[in-house]
Amino acid sequence: MVTGGSRSGERGSAYFPAAGLASDYLLLHISCVRGSPLFRTFVILVAIVAAGFLFMGLTAAPKAEVSNATESSDRTEGGEKFISAKVYVTFSSPVGFTDLKSGDMQVALDSKGAGAYEFTAAAMVDPKNPVMFLKAACAVPSGGRFFAKLVVEADGRETFTHFFEADGDIDDFIELPF
Repeated sequence: MVTGGSRSGERGSAYFPAAGLASDYLLLHISCVRGSPLFRTFVILVAIVAAGFLFMGLTAAPKAEVSNATESSDRTEGGEKFISAKVYVTFSSPVGFTDLKSGDMQVALDSKGAGAYEFTAAAMVDPKNPVMFLKAACAVPSGGRFFAKLVVEADGRETFTHFFEADGDIDDFIELPF
């Protein structure tokens, strides 16, 4: 009866009853791998650690660099400091009406191209009230969703992007992280 070990009087294992001592040696030693097992383990460990550092460097978030240009780019109006910013607004379909405000100040939008999809503006952002209000009406109501992408590039700060969406006209606001 074979119970998982060697049969008495025979060489080899229960799974290979006809195998001799040479086959037991071949099962434990692979001839294409040479060298000390400790050395092979060390080489594999070094390779895994190197790959880990490589992937850590590739997947790490980029470090945001904020320059000291913020202080020099702030402008004063009426004794208060404001942050100058470029604003880009892109719509999903042509617009018939647009209104953009930065806090209490009106922002004049300029069309970039022939179609009324993309607009640019120069705005002043009040750090005490960093809010942008956007109102827009679709020129040709299609009954679908209406989207707008707002990008604010303030001097010395990270670029801020926000998406507005509505079933009809857009009438919304966003607080800027400045």
